[in-house]
Amino acid sequence: RLAINYTLNDDWSLYGQASQGTNPAGSNVIFADPETVLAIQDARDAGFITYDETTFRSHDEEELTNFEIGIKGSALDNRLQLSAAIYTMDWDDMVLGAAFDWEGDVVNGTANGDPCPMGVASCWNDGTSPNAVAFNGGQPWDDDEVASGMVFINSGTGDLFGIEAEATWQATD
Repeated sequence: RLAINYTLNDDWSLYGQASQGTNPAGSNVIFADPETVLAIQDARDAGFITYDETTFRSHDEEELTNFEIGIKGSALDNRLQLSAAIYTMDWDDMVLGAAFDWEGDVVNGTANGDPCPMGVASCWNDGTSPNAVAFNGGQPWDDDEVASGMVFINSGTGDLFGIEAEATWQATD
């Protein structure tokens, strides 16, 4: 980060800054969990999703480059305070949080009219996959939905720009 400040007088100053930073690459270990892998395969086989268990297993490093110039100051015996800036940002491989859910529609005791596998109280009702039970935990004592919780994925790029201003005015003493 490079920042420059220039004082015009006792009341006003100009500033500028340029910065570049990265957020390291990472992985989402939930996509290696065997139960999750089965659920994703079932959901893909049924046409519920289009990705597989390797699609979001990791995310690339994100990079952000920012340029900003602005002015800060006061007037009217310090009763008016002003801050204004113009900025632009180039954001590559944005890393944002996401949550996935591969539960399907749960029907107690049947999957598309067919009985659930032995010992399983609920299963996914599509019936197109032999692993249908993976959508709902797979064991009678485990009725948790198969879901990712919070994971991080690359969400594209962004070219952001804007103007911001803030003023405070004290009308009377």
